[in-house]
Amino acid sequence: MSAGRLGPLAEIPTESVFVANGDLRLRCVLWGDRARPPVLLIHGNGAHAHWWAPLVPALARERLLVSLDQRGHGRSDRPLEPDFRVQDFAKDFAAVVDQLGLGPLPVIAHSMGGRAAVYFAARQPEKVSALAVLDTSLAALDEIGEDGFRKKIRGRRDGRPYPSRRAALGAFRLVPEEPGVPADVLSLLAEHAVSERGPGGWQVHFDRAVLLGDGHGNLIPLLGRLRCPLWIGFGRESRPMRPADLERLVRVVPEAVIQEFPGAHHFFLSHPEPAAAWLRRFLASAPATPERAAAASDP
Repeated sequence: MSAGRLGPLAEIPTESVFVANGDLRLRCVLWGDRARPPVLLIHGNGAHAHWWAPLVPALARERLLVSLDQRGHGRSDRPLEPDFRVQDFAKDFAAVVDQLGLGPLPVIAHSMGGRAAVYFAARQPEKVSALAVLDTSLAALDEIGEDGFRKKIRGRRDGRPYPSRRAALGAFRLVPEEPGVPADVLSLLAEHAVSERGPGGWQVHFDRAVLLGDGHGNLIPLLGRLRCPLWIGFGRESRPMRPADLERLVRVVPEAVIQEFPGAHHFFLSHPEPAAAWLRRFLASAPATPERAAAASDP
């Protein structure tokens, strides 16, 4: 991906909309033509809606891309209490789908977002027509057993403050690191990640209580409840995707499509072309709803 590859983004219609889940306002970025079939994009831990920007020029050719700032991330509200369980995220997804009139639709999700997307698709299958999960560990996450860490997170849910926007942008890093991500992509992600929360207090839009985990454990058994096609993509150098977990996954969903990509956890940032080509095939294979199939057949 060349340094100027993000240029086509300027040519794609873009807008921000907000939906409500109770007292929370959730921001979505919409890319593309509203008349096209939608797809829901769900980012991972510590990210935001613009994480998908390198894939937008390819995916927005045929689809309306609806990218959610998850609760506690980006421009979406943070909950008063640290409610970041998979069922909390799933309620947000349902609010987006229902209030924007999107479902059923394909869902593409990364990392932590993939865990919540699996829960959502398994519990509300009528809203999800196909599911692509990118570099997501569905096995039980390691529990955080140190009470001191839990108290620290609850007591200070904001990250480190920086004295200026420039300092905050300069401190931006991908976690885990991803070699080969172009500078213009990192710059875009950083610009949408920071804001001034008070005089001299520039911070990343991220509620650190998310780090306490999603409260569910092993999600692989839930895959047996899916009623939609499942695609799994992962980076060759990624640590979260363990071979033993993939074997367990295939035993539950033997028809799942599994693809390895060059790169690591953020492989679609460092190698967007193969990821975009694979995801376009995924979207082309997603079942059409009766309403959309009828609309497509109208002269």
